[in-house]
Amino acid sequence: MNTKAKVAIRGGIAKRVGCAALFCALSYSAVVVAETKIHEVQPFPIEAPERLVIWGSEFGDQPTIFFGTHPSPLDIGVDQSACADMAAMPAPPLDPTDFDCVVAALPDGALEPIFAGGEPVVPSGDYLLKIVVDGPAVCTIKPSTITFEHFPGACMSSNAQEGDYCSGDSADVAPFTFDIVGNKADSWAVDASGLPVVVFTAVRNNNSELELVITDAEGDQQSIGLHTSCSQPLSIGDVYGSLMVTAMDAEITESSEEDLYDLTLGAVGPQGEQGPEGPQGEKGDTGDTGPEGSQGEIGPEGPQGPEGPQGEKGDTGDTGLTGPQGEIGPEGPQGSEGPQGEKGDTGDTGPEGSQGEIGPEGPQGPEGPQGPEGPQGQKGDTGDTGPAGPTGPQGQTGPAGPQGDTGPQGDTGDTGPQGPQGLTGDTGPAGPTGPQGQTGPAGPQGDTGPQGDTGPQGPQGLTGDTGDTGPAGPTGPQGQTGPAGPQGDTGPQGDTGPQGPQGLKGDTGDTGPTGPQGFTGPAGPPGPKGDTGDLGPVGPAGPSGPQGDPGPIGPIGPQGPEGEKGDTGGAGPSLLCFSTDQTVGTGGKWIGLGQQSGNHLSASIVTPFPVGSRVVSFVAKATQGNNPVSGTATLYRDGPTPNGQPLSLECPITPSGPDDLTTICRDGDVAAFFEPGEGGIDGAIGLADGLSVFFQTDGGSWAGTTACILIEPSGGI
Repeated sequence: MNTKAKVAIRGGIAKRVGCAALFCALSYSAVVVAETKIHEVQPFPIEAPERLVIWGSEFGDQPTIFFGTHPSPLDIGVDQSACADMAAMPAPPLDPTDFDCVVAALPDGALEPIFAGGEPVVPSGDYLLKIVVDGPAVCTIKPSTITFEHFPGACMSSNAQEGDYCSGDSADVAPFTFDIVGNKADSWAVDASGLPVVVFTAVRNNNSELELVITDAEGDQQSIGLHTSCSQPLSIGDVYGSLMVTAMDAEITESSEEDLYDLTLGAVGPQGEQGPEGPQGEKGDTGDTGPEGSQGEIGPEGPQGPEGPQGEKGDTGDTGLTGPQGEIGPEGPQGSEGPQGEKGDTGDTGPEGSQGEIGPEGPQGPEGPQGPEGPQGQKGDTGDTGPAGPTGPQGQTGPAGPQGDTGPQGDTGDTGPQGPQGLTGDTGPAGPTGPQGQTGPAGPQGDTGPQGDTGPQGPQGLTGDTGDTGPAGPTGPQGQTGPAGPQGDTGPQGDTGPQGPQGLKGDTGDTGPTGPQGFTGPAGPPGPKGDTGDLGPVGPAGPSGPQGDPGPIGPIGPQGPEGEKGDTGGAGPSLLCFSTDQTVGTGGKWIGLGQQSGNHLSASIVTPFPVGSRVVSFVAKATQGNNPVSGTATLYRDGPTPNGQPLSLECPITPSGPDDLTTICRDGDVAAFFEPGEGGIDGAIGLADGLSVFFQTDGGSWAGTTACILIEPSGGI
């Protein structure tokens, strides 16, 4: 696993060194190369700090630590047991897992008060803490020879490069062969006659990469690749697969890594007076009911308290519902008879009573003597009809009689008042729409006749064409703006989130732009609306011509014959783009569609074009950071190694000035870019070929990169 190291070149003396001057032993453990970084600083002891306990990564064996403007490094030869104490009982947010620790004494070795107020020798304030760690010696110019020692075995890399690789078998059975491969194969010569020492010598100036295959006696192979242009760190002692660098003929400079940390020291002052009690906070939500406790013992009964004062009479409650009917009570005793009242007026004669029952027949009396017959008397007047007797009870309804004959039709009565609107019936099917006649010219407007009687409503006519939209009426005046609503209450302050990890210190930003202009004052009230102008006179209406009769609709002509199908056009060129928003530095990165990687194989985009298709145009763009830097962009296709093989020459990305935000290169900037006969590289691609673009800076980094190509399919456009 290789991680890019931040390497700062220190010193300017170049020297050529070999294995005798540097460590030449091979470590067979996986080494992670990371940058030196301070993550956390704990003053110790906290009440009156005498030392700093510093936690971070890649401190090395003897880091140099500088404090503020103090000219000498801090003493790290003091007791280091505070690191073990804090690791055993870490206090938040400290997590000592996988971090280095060093204890350094502050400038005077102790913070002893020298002022009456307790101010220490090192006053409280902000101080810049810097750590410097010596790194390996690295090359600055491409080496003319590189000497390796071969340790047969599996891939065990230990170096600071990005993009190097080792793959394949252990290849550990002698004898061995060493074959140079890749697009830089003709730039190197190999001498393995003195195994385990293997020497590679540059025979051309284009020796920026070295790729080789080691084959053992059983045919097992191990593929190794590394950068040799010194754009990435190359040092004595680096391990690439089963090879370790023991010497190289190159310009070598010492390197170091450093990091800065902003440290705040605060003096502990006397205890201040207690501040006033804050306002009562809002009542919190009722918590969940806890489990019921055990029944406590009943205490003794307390004495009766005094009776409280009579409370005010409450408001009369609403009348309650009527209760159910109570049972009838027992009949009361007969009251005493009252005095005899005065005789009232004689009432009207009541109605004649019903005929009383005939009494029993009396005994037959003796027959009297026959008297003389008297004369016939005159018939008396008929007496007045007596009042009607009471109506008897209703008798049962008799059976209905037979239906009588229907009588003659009576005269039609007067029309009654209109009844309520009946329910709307279902809409009938729409009739076919007739052909639209030509609209005749409008006749002159006749005088309006008197209002006639409303006739009966006719059937629903066909819906006419929608008329043209009339002109928009004038816009009404703007209503007054309503008053602003009251300011809502400010919500409660949320809890402070946990402190995030210390970010990397960025470059100093450019001077910011001038601040925004102040707020514009409130607008003045609108002026009064002007009077509406007088309506202009209406022009005279022109005479209307008589309406002509609509002509008949002509028949539809026969359909013409179908034309012949034209020739199919050729396929046009296709656009393919690559991009990333991640930084790209001197180590370079292979770019795919939104992806980046350490080799071509894992970032490339597969193409669906037929065999014989060619790349005919190439353009690349780099997004510059605070300090524009130059570099190159190269188009790659699939090849015999994970890094593929170039499909174009290197396209130079060179900024024109210090204010460039982006820098672009095109294939037209390099002569014969896709012309193999004139020094270029043929842009032909194979079936399902993978494509990627390799971006690399000469120094510094880009904030993001983009590249696009035009592919002409087989057979031409």
